[in-house]
Amino acid sequence: MEFTKKVLVLKEIEKGYALPGKKPSGIIRIEIENGTAEFHSSLINVAFKKGEYVAFILDGKRRLYSFGLGKRPSSFSRTFTAVPDVKNGFCAGVCYIENGIPLLVLYSATDDFSCDIADFKKKITDKYIKIRKEEDVEPFP
Repeated sequence: MEFTKKVLVLKEIEKGYALPGKKPSGIIRIEIENGTAEFHSSLINVAFKKGEYVAFILDGKRRLYSFGLGKRPSSFSRTFTAVPDVKNGFCAGVCYIENGIPLLVLYSATDDFSCDIADFKKKITDKYIKIRKEEDVEPFP
């Protein structure tokens, strides 16, 4: 029985998405056991706004995963449809999406993973544009 658990503490990247007088942050946890992967997030002090929040994970094979967190994100869990490769690290972030524009508000990467914020933002934007073109709808309900 193989068990892998990776945890990230998300840090504020973009100002203006916190509750008044607070600083937003969060934890992303990925647990993999016997070929099944679970995603868990817990966000604190994130402002309630008109748009939606979406969590993104970039794994060791540079595959991007996304999970819609809704307008009022706090705690969220979901099973991955495909098991991510996190043995050599990963990065994660939470974007605020309004009027079709994803804005990275929280981000972190494990120490053993090389990905700068600019590359992560580009991956998210590329995925968002591709899905929108294919489906002609909002991609992250």
